[in-house]
Amino acid sequence: MKKKKQLPYPLYLKILEVMPMVYADVVLVHEGKFLLLKRNISPMKGYWLTPGGRLEKGERLEAAARREALEETGLHVQITKLLGIEEYVQRIPGNKKRHCINFYYQAILSPRSRNRIALDFESSDSGWFTSIPSKTPSYLKRMLGEAGFK
Repeated sequence: MKKKKQLPYPLYLKILEVMPMVYADVVLVHEGKFLLLKRNISPMKGYWLTPGGRLEKGERLEAAARREALEETGLHVQITKLLGIEEYVQRIPGNKKRHCINFYYQAILSPRSRNRIALDFESSDSGWFTSIPSKTPSYLKRMLGEAGFK
């Protein structure tokens, strides 16, 4: 697996001051359950989130979603559809705000995947769920609802 490129934090904070960030997220569905990762770092530490992350320059949204799923879980996925777009402004450490535009894709496991999750440093736990845990952000609850989960 390719090592995740980290944007230096001071540069990340500078970018947040002037523009929104675009993210691609994956609602991975397998055998009637969806995958969530327990966030291990700020922001959103301790919350259950889907695999996903920032779009890199020159990258297509679906490619970013597949890349992020692989980097964060070790799983290869196949995108099945765009679930929706969520936009929000969130306070982050350092008394800063970030403007986020998230594209949520529904996906299934690729035949290449072995269904063995290998978490990266961003997550402390993972789980396959049939219902939405309470410590899940409201914007993600809406997207999970679009995928048919309550």
